[in-house]
Amino acid sequence: VIEFEQYSSENIKEKIFEAYLNLGNIYYNLRSTAEAYHCYGKCIYSNGVNNEIYEAALCNYALINRLAQNAYANTMELLDSHIKKGTNHAKVISSYAALLYDTNQYKKAEEYLKPYNSILKEANDLLSMITPLPIVYDSQSDIDRARNKLESQLDNLLTQKIVIPESELSIFTFFYLAYHNKNNKDILVKLSKFYEQTTPSILYTAKHCKKYKYSGKKIKLGIISNHLTPGHPVLKFMENIINSFSNRNSYDLHIFTFSKKTQEIFSKNIHLLTSSSREQRELISKYKLDIILYPEIGMHQGTYILAHARLAPIQCMFGGHPVTTGIKNMDYYFSQKDLEVEGAQKHYSEELVLFENFIASYQKPEIPKKFISKSKLGLLKNRHNYLIPSKLQKIHPDFDKLLAGIVQKDDKALFIFFKDNGSNQWDDFVRKRLLKNLDKEYLVFRPWADSETFYSLLHHTDAVLEPTVFGYGTTAIEALSIGTPIITLPSDYPGGRIMQAFYKKINFKELIVTDMKEYISQAIKLATDNSFKTYCKKSILKSNKTLYENSEVVDEIDIFFKKVLS
Repeated sequence: VIEFEQYSSENIKEKIFEAYLNLGNIYYNLRSTAEAYHCYGKCIYSNGVNNEIYEAALCNYALINRLAQNAYANTMELLDSHIKKGTNHAKVISSYAALLYDTNQYKKAEEYLKPYNSILKEANDLLSMITPLPIVYDSQSDIDRARNKLESQLDNLLTQKIVIPESELSIFTFFYLAYHNKNNKDILVKLSKFYEQTTPSILYTAKHCKKYKYSGKKIKLGIISNHLTPGHPVLKFMENIINSFSNRNSYDLHIFTFSKKTQEIFSKNIHLLTSSSREQRELISKYKLDIILYPEIGMHQGTYILAHARLAPIQCMFGGHPVTTGIKNMDYYFSQKDLEVEGAQKHYSEELVLFENFIASYQKPEIPKKFISKSKLGLLKNRHNYLIPSKLQKIHPDFDKLLAGIVQKDDKALFIFFKDNGSNQWDDFVRKRLLKNLDKEYLVFRPWADSETFYSLLHHTDAVLEPTVFGYGTTAIEALSIGTPIITLPSDYPGGRIMQAFYKKINFKELIVTDMKEYISQAIKLATDNSFKTYCKKSILKSNKTLYENSEVVDEIDIFFKKVLS
């Protein structure tokens, strides 16, 4: 590139942009996203770039922005402008539609795709076959309709003989299924079967797995994740577990990551995976692992597809994203007895393993030395401030009615939400939905908070509410570290039972409620009765140390691994 830029002829200029595109692709394959983004930008924002190079760079530029939930408006403007010039490039069309879906503009996306459906079908683009699920909904009936439509589409696809090369395969993991309060097993089994049928190469089996016998030596344990990165919730619950296994003489631990940032956390046996699925499988297979443990599946396309391959004789997963995979090569799902209802095996395609100890080992959070004052936070003295520190897409529509029930008995209630740090479209949609049950005087949407502001809000607000259906994990650990009590109504699925498990661990059960009526009553009591709130806080602070540095779970997992290997 440097050499080409010395010249000015049109022929050489074209070569410069081709070189930038290729260099961007190389950087992207090597997980150097910032450098790739710069190279694609050179192709997009320069004059004299031919159409083929421009479109390829534009699609990759859009993909990086989608994965980072960044620069939506700018990227959509670039794509829309190019499409209006008359492109028939399926990937450009699909990229724009995907961004519309990402920002919850579903009706607009479906209308936009209609004239291009034949182009997408010819290119075997999945957007012509499967409608992505909405991110936020108006009602449970809307959720049911979207799920029924998806399942019907999958049933139809399983009757067809569609073949898509792995290099061209688009991946839908349907991350948001976990927030529906439904059993997702059947849908996810069908989704996995569709990918198996469409792209059989994902079912690769490593040679050492075909005739395997445990050597009796050190257990070769592989951890595969995209999210072992600074500040990420997955790292927060996994770091102690990984370090513990790494320090045990009976284990040879290897970490396979899609992110360079993992190298900032761990220094030993870190393997960076490229963007090629074939290369990923070959690299992992080289180490002849006995066991693979995925901290989460369903949050990243790479781990989802890798999990289809048989890369170790025993393949297990934690519930970093608490939902089954539907993948036949995933053997075990690790959970804990307080996270599951009786008969929960029916929710999983994997064999469900229930441990006594919570399946995480958190370090105690770093608490600010001083909290920001109530007045500086803007908390109103004449109102009862109810904080709901949840990502907006996790808030189920049924929770809106619960808030309306609180207002009926507490007209001084003020519900504080955080604006999403990714898409403003979600903020607007959730706000409009809430206004169907609540007057605007009861709602506040604050900017996404830094650590000091967040802890200060946890400390000062009158009550912290956990949304029904899907609640808190890392947020609960942070709140409990300073003694902040949270109301919880456990659901039938693990995403809505974590708070309950924490409370049982510290033997505090006053705020585990059994129905919406009790939830409303206890929420108002917490917000208005200072003596009750003080009692709750003291009880939590007295025993919260048992939530942190949980080494017992590592011992349980170790026993399980040795048992299944034998």
